[in-house]
Amino acid sequence: MDFENATKAELREIVVKLLARVEALELHHAKAKKDSSNSSKSPSSDITNAGKKKKTPGRPRKRKAGGQLGHD
Repeated sequence: MDFENATKAELREIVVKLLARVEALELHHAKAKKDSSNSSKSPSSDITNAGKKKKTPGRPRKRKAGGQLGHD
């Protein structure tokens, strides 16, 4: 469409349609981003398996895990 020769009414109609489309896309995007890890939805309702988030390591340990050296 040639926007330079469009009337004000035609431009207003285009703007209204575009605003409605933006709102619909934003709503769809917001719904698509929700899954069981960031909402109250059950895991079985997830569309895709986003996977579990990696745990951040805790504070460093002073001693290594395991038994006393030299004892079997």
